[in-house]
Amino acid sequence: MSLKLPDGRWLAYISNETGSYEVYAESFPATGFKRQVSTQGGFEPQWRRDGKELFYMAPNQTLMAVGVTSNPTTLVVSPPKALFATRIKWMEIQAVAHHYAVSPDGQRFLMTSATDEAQSSPITVMLNWTAVLKK
Repeated sequence: MSLKLPDGRWLAYISNETGSYEVYAESFPATGFKRQVSTQGGFEPQWRRDGKELFYMAPNQTLMAVGVTSNPTTLVVSPPKALFATRIKWMEIQAVAHHYAVSPDGQRFLMTSATDEAQSSPITVMLNWTAVLKK
């Protein structure tokens, strides 16, 4: 999965070319310049609408942010910083999964969440319920 920076000059994607999945940004159209963005694994990269930040999910389900400064030939990224731990559950990371969405200003996130409270409650089925109404 790849996501293009809003100005169309950079693509963010994941690759396991180093042996573990990491987030990368590469120039578009391809010039051969690419930069590894994540440092300890990453999935699901998403750009902030103005392109000044790139968000991704770390393997420990922490949402990470990287500051980005770009021009036509280079991309400068800040060290990743943890924003918050999430309650996303997955058995195995899927490259095409979408567990969160970023607001245009990068200040709010809509997350999928699985909790223990999300377990099913038992259903009671009452047969011949009309007989109860007659009493």
